[in-house]
Amino acid sequence: MPRVQYNQDFKTGHQQAFAYEAVLEEVRDDIQNVTGWGIGQFRINGNKVSGPILLTKKLAFKWNLGTDSPTVKDLKIEDFELLTVMKPSVDLIILGTGNSIVHPDPKLLKQLRDIAPVEILDSVNAGATFNLLSKEDRQVAAALLPVLESR
Repeated sequence: MPRVQYNQDFKTGHQQAFAYEAVLEEVRDDIQNVTGWGIGQFRINGNKVSGPILLTKKLAFKWNLGTDSPTVKDLKIEDFELLTVMKPSVDLIILGTGNSIVHPDPKLLKQLRDIAPVEILDSVNAGATFNLLSKEDRQVAAALLPVLESR
C-alpha cells in the first residue's frame, strides 16, 4: 500500500514524516464510506482496516497514532497535520472518540477549530454522519478512533 512519507514544512523548510498510510489502492465509486465496524476495526467500502482511521470524501488512511487502541487523551494537533494541507480544504472535522463521546483537551479542540469546525461523536455515529455528509458533497473529514469493546 502506498505510504504518504513527507510533508514540507513551509515555515522552516524541513520535511516531516506523515503518520498516515493509504488503506485503499483505488477509490470505489469516487467516495469513501464506513460500511461497518467491529472491535478495534472498521470497514471502508467493504475493506477491513484495523485501528484508527482518517477519512476524507475520496481518501482513506490508516491513522498511525503509535498504537491500534489510542484514546482521546493520546491525540495531539500534529496527528491532524494532513487536514491542514488538503485541497479543497475541509469544512468539517468529525472526531469519532471510540465507544462513547469523550471531549478532547480544550487546547487541542481550539487548535482543531482553527482548521475547521469540529463535531465530536462516538465512532459508530461519527462514521454514519461522515457517510451522510459525504453523499451531500460536503468537504468533510472523519478522524475515527476504534471501538474497543462491545456496545
